[in-house]
Amino acid sequence: MPVRLNLEGGIDPSQANATESQVLSGSTFYAGADSDIRTGAMTNRGSVTSSLNCGSSYTIPAGYHNGSGKITANSLASQTSATAGAAHILTGKTAWVGGSKITGNMPNRGNVSGTLNCGGAYTVPAGYHAGSGRITANSLASQTSATASAGNIHSGYTAWVNGSKITGTAAVKYYWSGTGYIINNNYLQVRPGFNPTLLFGRAHLADWWYTVSLDPYDVTVSWLTKQNDHCWLNTGVARYWDGPDIPGFGGDGHSGSGNYSVTCSA
Repeated sequence: MPVRLNLEGGIDPSQANATESQVLSGSTFYAGADSDIRTGAMTNRGSVTSSLNCGSSYTIPAGYHNGSGKITANSLASQTSATAGAAHILTGKTAWVGGSKITGNMPNRGNVSGTLNCGGAYTVPAGYHAGSGRITANSLASQTSATASAGNIHSGYTAWVNGSKITGTAAVKYYWSGTGYIINNNYLQVRPGFNPTLLFGRAHLADWWYTVSLDPYDVTVSWLTKQNDHCWLNTGVARYWDGPDIPGFGGDGHSGSGNYSVTCSA
């Protein structure tokens, strides 16, 4: 039950205006005209603590705070944990990493372009690429500029001419010029590297010019052997430049005494 005090001659509680919410919980006081004892209802918060990240807030609760409470902002480093370095950030742009502000130095390549010939290579430069750059391979025609036609290419072989693959149709013609050697005063040996169908040779021996020839229409001179690297003429006919035929090389004692300058073809 309320307790009333006779405060005549003392303080006048009616002159106090505190309410329960303004007095610490558990504490009593007198206030108001009725002079009744009253109990405070203000919450005792003591020393509140809390931490905040960037952008967050803390609502201070109603009640009594003893002055030792602390609201702490977390470090920027703890809130900006990241792995990027300056090389990972576009040049001129900035970012926070681990509490530090970093200015990027990654080159901005934009849209690079280039051309390549067959066998060439393009090294893509480090940096940012906008996505519309293009490296183009030059046309085969631009890299195989030539003038040959099928008739200029060995039959059975192929070649690229102005971007097109051409199969040759040309019949092969062989030509050789060199020395023919007289063997045992009887045979003329030549080494043209192919089997000739036409042959002409001459030599200046003992003040005479001698000639020898082989062609499809001359049956007096024939092949003794034919191989890919050398040919032997059978007992041939040496002819004076301006005289009669002499059967067999050496038949006159001179025509087989030296080598001949020979030209042959096939």
